[in-house]
Amino acid sequence: MTTKLHHELDELATIFERTNPTLPNTGDKFVQYSNAAEEAIGSAFEYLVLLHAGIHSFKAHSELLNTSHEHSNTSSANDESIVTAVVKKLELSTIPIPTFRGDIWDLDNF
Repeated sequence: MTTKLHHELDELATIFERTNPTLPNTGDKFVQYSNAAEEAIGSAFEYLVLLHAGIHSFKAHSELLNTSHEHSNTSSANDESIVTAVVKKLELSTIPIPTFRGDIWDLDNF
């Protein structure tokens, strides 16, 4: 029974090969599609990182605006509010600047 089944399957395979002699190489297509999928996943990951950075930046900026937000007490019809940004003073560390005292041996350090 199994030999007859093998024989019939071989005949079916030869008939199929005769009717479709040029089948596309599925291995090449698989590599092509997997490379395209890897690129799409990589791009999606990059966009996800950028999106998370933008969300974090937006949250930090909105918290800054919420802490420095002052409501206007004017009796205008629009009841507009004034937003002021609080600028923190930039503190730099001191950098020692060498001075030349006229000694030729100190010239290398100057």
